Amino acid sequence: KMGQIKESERIFFTSGCPPTQVELKTYPNPAQDFTVVSLLGPAADRIYNFSIFDSQGRIVIAKTEIHPSKITVDLRGLIPGNYLLKLVDQDKNEFLTAWISKQ
Repeated sequence: KMGQIKESERIFFTSGCPPTQVELKTYPNPAQDFTVVSLLGPAADRIYNFSIFDSQGRIVIAKTEIHPSKITVDLRGLIPGNYLLKLVDQDKNEFLTAWISKQ
């Protein structure tokens, strides 16, 4: 179920031409005030924009030009629920990445 997301979930994505593999880890998840988003492997060296969307598809958090090897995301302004994290790399490859659950 969407509300039962395991802590330290690792997700792999491939996008773009040539394909770029992204390994994403979020923890804790579910989270209360903060969650950490980290990218592992060669994808961590790239520059990204990231957005977090609510269940209605609205952007509730956005950050630009970040190096997300490890980012702490402040969730205190969000109501409890499930949110979708989307990354876009410097070459405009989009990665719909992970559900973040706010308690």
